[in-house]
Amino acid sequence: MIKKKSLYQRIEILFNKGFIRLRLKEFAEEIRVEGNNAVHDGDTSPENLKAVFYFVTSFLREVYSDEKEMSLIRERRAQRKNQGKTS
Repeated sequence: MIKKKSLYQRIEILFNKGFIRLRLKEFAEEIRVEGNNAVHDGDTSPENLKAVFYFVTSFLREVYSDEKEMSLIRERRAQRKNQGKTS
C-alpha cells in the first residue's frame, strides 16, 4: 500500500528540491495551517480569511504571473538585441 504524502510533506519536498523558495514555502504553510483550522476546528474569522486570501493571491502571483512577466521581459530584451544586430 502506498501512503499518500501530507500537504506539509509535499510543501517540504517542493522546497527541498528547489521548486519553491522560502517565501513561497512560508505562504504555503500559512495557507495550509489556516485551511486546517477552518476545516477541522471551524475556527475562522474575517481577518483570517483576508490573510489567507492575501497569501493565496501572493503565492499564485509569484508562481504564475511573476514568472510569466519575467519571461516576457527577457523575450522583449532579446528581440531588441536582435533588432539592433540586423539594422
